[in-house]
Amino acid sequence: MDKITQFLSLATQDIASIQADFVQEKAISFMEDILKAEGKFWFSSPDKIRWEYLKPYPYLVIMNNGKMSVTDEGDSYSMDMRSNQIFQQMNALITASIQGQLLTNKLDYRKEFFIEKEFYVVCFYPNNQQMKDYLSAIELYFSKENGKVNALKMLEAAGDYTLIRFFNRIENRKLDAFLFSAAKNMN
Repeated sequence: MDKITQFLSLATQDIASIQADFVQEKAISFMEDILKAEGKFWFSSPDKIRWEYLKPYPYLVIMNNGKMSVTDEGDSYSMDMRSNQIFQQMNALITASIQGQLLTNKLDYRKEFFIEKEFYVVCFYPNNQQMKDYLSAIELYFSKENGKVNALKMLEAAGDYTLIRFFNRIENRKLDAFLFSAAKNMN
């Protein structure tokens, strides 16, 4: 597993920015159908994230400088993620997974590796009880070809899950700062 960890870490260590399309599937135990959404994702190092949902309806989440702002059906609100440990850990989790830093994190997560036909799958199990109450595991699907994260699956403690697949990925392109400013700026 050391060779795989080294390969994945090298493939992700120099990522300064990402622009990608995504498809999200959300399975909720009391619903028969899987909820599907599509949108665009942007990341700028060290911790700026923009999730812009386009279908089935517009929804925007921006995480930047310890703050999260959301626009939903024209209503916008912001919160300081530093006042909410779960949101703070989720932001850290996403940014660390993009940059391969979770692979070396022994303090916050226990890891298991699996090899599938097209992917190296790394399952992360939180050590922190507060995080365990929310997430039972996070699965990252790394391409065997290039070592990049192709999908992220968050398994909730209640049994529900969210699967996000990334495609049309562009790395290390200069991104406009407005992408990560207040959540009112939907495309």
